[in-house]
Amino acid sequence: MTGRTTAEQLAELREKLELAKEPGGEKAVAKREKRGIPSARARIHALVDPGSFLEIGALCKTPGDPGALYGDGVVTGHATIDGRPAIVMRDGQIQRQREDGTVDVLDFDRYVLQMGQMTEEPPTFYLKASDRTLNELFFPDRTAHYDQRNIDQFKAEGHARLSSPLLNIALAMIALTGVLVGEFSRRGYMRRIAIAFVCALLVRLLALAFQAAATDEPDLNVLQYTLPIVTILICSIIMGGKRARKRRHSLGPEVSGRRAAA
Repeated sequence: MTGRTTAEQLAELREKLELAKEPGGEKAVAKREKRGIPSARARIHALVDPGSFLEIGALCKTPGDPGALYGDGVVTGHATIDGRPAIVMRDGQIQRQREDGTVDVLDFDRYVLQMGQMTEEPPTFYLKASDRTLNELFFPDRTAHYDQRNIDQFKAEGHARLSSPLLNIALAMIALTGVLVGEFSRRGYMRRIAIAFVCALLVRLLALAFQAAATDEPDLNVLQYTLPIVTILICSIIMGGKRARKRRHSLGPEVSGRRAAA
């Protein structure tokens, strides 16, 4: 414990930061102004986007050197140029070793390396309705603009998935009705099968049409359940009537006549 208050410590920190802005003191400032040279920080602020520069290591010093300046005479930090991150280096040197062992040395006064191509974020990726889970369809992210614009489409897709088992049963019932209903014919069942195929195709197209319509009018989602249920009921009634006719035929005309008389 230092015994100092937080306010006192903050005041000391601000004082050091102000001193770090001009570590060379008033003499260095006067000498620079006499030559018309702006400070390193002034040149940085003139180069980068306003308000984007965040300095790092302003209070660093060389260990064991009591006369070392704050920042060791170097200004470091990060900022953006034209909205993109960049590396700016001043008064530096680039060294490259050749194949023969010699070294190429390049001194530079200022070198700007744009980092935009390296750090550019990929375009935002959104899953379309058919690739989403049921939870994502019925509970989309309402903070995302894409989800907000497609809520009705997601609901239509979700109800289509929930009603798909009923639709599969309805199509199977159409196939059974086509095969089982009707009298035996030596010519085969091609005509009945063709009729069943057309009916099944019509039901499937209606299901797709209802899903598309529900995208614009969510109240029509109920039709995605009504269509297969009605189809199942109709097929059940048709096949039930066929069984009743077969039973009356097996009882014979006398029993049928007694029932009619009764």
